Amino acid sequence: MKRSSDECMSYEVCIICQQKRSDKLFKGSEKGLSSLREATSACHKLRDTKYRDAIDRITSALDTDSEQKLVWHKTCFACYTDKGKIKRLHTSQVSGSEPSTSKEGQDKSDGGRTSLRSRSKPTDWELCVFCQKHEAKVKLSTVTTFKVSRDILN
Repeated sequence: MKRSSDECMSYEVCIICQQKRSDKLFKGSEKGLSSLREATSACHKLRDTKYRDAIDRITSALDTDSEQKLVWHKTCFACYTDKGKIKRLHTSQVSGSEPSTSKEGQDKSDGGRTSLRSRSKPTDWELCVFCQKHEAKVKLSTVTTFKVSRDILN
């Protein structure tokens, strides 16, 4: 979806947050600009929604050779160029297109997130609730009280 380019960009404030704060502004060194360029490219490819406006501002500034004017807050720069954040974006994009499955055949949730109901198999209440397998040797027990249910969940 295209966004309007009417946004006024100021080179006097942090290129990432566009706010005046009491934090010191740092001017871009060659290494910093390189990191900024790499992070912007990766975030753009991975469709990062948190920094969508910053990605547009930085891309515009880098395209117009205004990179020598760029300044940023140390904390904004650290959060924006964090390799762990970019790795998580990549992982979430990959897991969103190819859900991985565990040994039991249930969807794994990546990074501790709950799996979507639409991506999980329906529960067959005639089989074991935990493994969803029918073992002829093992007797299945029915949970009839909330106390037993709570103990199992704990």
